Amino acid sequence: LTPEGQVLLGYARRILKLHSEVFNTLREPHMVGLVRIGTPDDYVMRFLPGILKQFSKAYPLIQIEMHCESSTVLMQRQDLALTVISREPGNDLGELLRTER
Repeated sequence: LTPEGQVLLGYARRILKLHSEVFNTLREPHMVGLVRIGTPDDYVMRFLPGILKQFSKAYPLIQIEMHCESSTVLMQRQDLALTVISREPGNDLGELLRTER
């Protein structure tokens, strides 16, 4: 693999590991409730459709509530279970999912 391919492979492995952890942790057939997720508008259609479709299939009784706002606003909210946001270089807050050049 190229150096870039090695970097991408590392990220892919981390994403797959986290994906498995989420589904193994939450794989309760009786699990019900509401999960609030926040993300900027441009991320909703770009990154989340496939993930949310799989999650809804596995957990049909869990309702997903999406909140689309700027990363700055989402960082200040305290009512979200998960946020997928942009962050400034050098900011180590949260789990880095991807980088753009």
